Amino acid sequence: MQIEFFDKIYDSWKPKQLEKFEQLLPILKPFIRSSHSLLDLGIGRAWFESFLLDRSIRLSRIVGADINQFLVSPRLSWVQYEFSKNFQTQEKFDWVVCFDSLHLLQDKNVLKFLKPKGIALISLPVSLMREIPKFENSEILHEGFIGVQEKDYFQLLQSK
Repeated sequence: MQIEFFDKIYDSWKPKQLEKFEQLLPILKPFIRSSHSLLDLGIGRAWFESFLLDRSIRLSRIVGADINQFLVSPRLSWVQYEFSKNFQTQEKFDWVVCFDSLHLLQDKNVLKFLKPKGIALISLPVSLMREIPKFENSEILHEGFIGVQEKDYFQLLQSK
């Protein structure tokens, strides 16, 4: 019963997220290559990955990390899912994205998962924007506000 309630609430967020992705796309497109790998911290239902695919943007490898395997449904066959309260890996990615979940992570240093010159996209509701730390050894490529129905602050960072 509780999962059904969560599903209805969670799914109501999708139009708001898709609106934000549309606003971000022109900023992200110059940096995305089909040879790139992506780690999505807090992947949920993989709306971002589906959004990219719907626009013919394919990536070589996608790993999605989330805390609860029972709430990540349906799962996409082309995404490798990892479930952990404190995701760790030695693998390095070209991209790390973190939509509305950075404040929930124990270790906020998401740039540790990036290859040199890798790109991180972090987006949080405006009320939580102070949760984004200053990342050493990175450059902010873009930052700003996205969303109409719900405002987020985002940073697009590149590791050095």
